[in-house]
Amino acid sequence: MPPVNRSIHIFTEKDVAKQPSDPKNRAFPHALIVGARKAGTSALRDFLALHPDIKAPKSEPGWFFNDGLYTQGLGYYRTRLPSIKKNQISIEKSAEYFHCPQVPERVRSFNSSMKLLLIVRDPYVRLVSDYMFLQRYMRKENCIEKQFSFEEIAYNSTTGEINTKWGCLKRSVYYVWFQEWLKFFPRRQILVVDGEDFTKNNPGRELSRVEEFLGVRPLLSEKRFYFNETKGFYCVNKIGCLQETKGHQPLSVAAHIEEKIRDYLRPLNQQFYDLVGKNFGWR
Repeated sequence: MPPVNRSIHIFTEKDVAKQPSDPKNRAFPHALIVGARKAGTSALRDFLALHPDIKAPKSEPGWFFNDGLYTQGLGYYRTRLPSIKKNQISIEKSAEYFHCPQVPERVRSFNSSMKLLLIVRDPYVRLVSDYMFLQRYMRKENCIEKQFSFEEIAYNSTTGEINTKWGCLKRSVYYVWFQEWLKFFPRRQILVVDGEDFTKNNPGRELSRVEEFLGVRPLLSEKRFYFNETKGFYCVNKIGCLQETKGHQPLSVAAHIEEKIRDYLRPLNQQFYDLVGKNFGWR
């Protein structure tokens, strides 16, 4: 693996302040949805984009983690952001941010007051979803997820041990990455959204917390949503469903392998609970 480029001195808060006005009124973000990947980041962004005071790009800028984009500078970053009107705020979502060691310090260098949104779900479920995503959409044919089954990668049948070096599994060890963010941002600037509650129950409950955190009007209450029995998830009154389908069905993994992975994750989850100050009750 190539060394991580931790350069953070290209841009500073003074550089941001000196940026010329943008003719399209594109504003740097007030908040970032930093991850976790495959934990509901797109749904969170799409629901927040319903709010008239919030604008978010549909695509992921990825500016803080992609060295090639980062070195193109603030002017390039601004082109990836939406135009806003008076009294609106801009947010952006790039699900890779949470898991990239160079990102927290770069974000702080850019804006030490940045508000951060982290959505998490059961780390085993996230792991399976991550594997399925890479298997389907990874362009590199030699990636491990395209060559081997989930069980072949995750579990060594000879030794009975879990492959703790697998990237998908490492991304589910939330407390490791959260600790990195806490080195550069105070806890009060990070809101952790319960992805299980967000998707299985009425999303208005978590969205109301996000609105308060962002300092926008409370408009995305539980009354804005209804449960669509046909699709099996919550949709928006007067608008309909933001998703065409609920997504791919989970893989069928041998029970003893799932339990082995969950046993490995369980004490790590507890460490995350302690950092966040909430027990998410993951199995």
